[in-house]
Amino acid sequence: MVRKINLYGNPVLNQKCVTCELFSGKSFLSQVTDGTEQVWTDEIIELVQDLKDTSLSDEKNTLGLAAPQIWWKDTPCPAVFVIRVNTATGPAGGENPIWGYTELINPKIKTSGKTLHGIEGCLSVPGYLRPMRREINVSVEYSILTSSDVHSTKLFGKKDASSIVIQHEYDHLQGKLIKK
Repeated sequence: MVRKINLYGNPVLNQKCVTCELFSGKSFLSQVTDGTEQVWTDEIIELVQDLKDTSLSDEKNTLGLAAPQIWWKDTPCPAVFVIRVNTATGPAGGENPIWGYTELINPKIKTSGKTLHGIEGCLSVPGYLRPMRREINVSVEYSILTSSDVHSTKLFGKKDASSIVIQHEYDHLQGKLIKK
């Protein structure tokens, strides 16, 4: 479901997210879409799908989206975000990438290295751009929807948007906005 973006001033954007809980018990979603057993709670499955749907609804402006930006409940917000990834190449001989979104559940990041200076915007602070400093090296550990296993990705020495997007979305999980 496409959700409304929470805007600057909404208290959920300033709260630190909580760890996503694993599934235990019976559920109407006894299996996730690929036929594997359910790993995460119904709430997390719904949240991940809503993050992807909302991101895809404004794909031209969305490189990532964090749970606090769409959280609609009065309960603490779970720690999850999605980032835009190249999932395949298009039919024109690999020239046209096909974009999708992948989830990072309970992510933990470490940053190091040179600092990049740039301008960042945020869907929760529309029309506002701010100079930001981000570190070039990012190591992230996270889980995905179909597994509670911890995956690891390292982006070292890359001057592309991936490490910046990960740091930006992780800040949302810590209750930090670019406006602060």
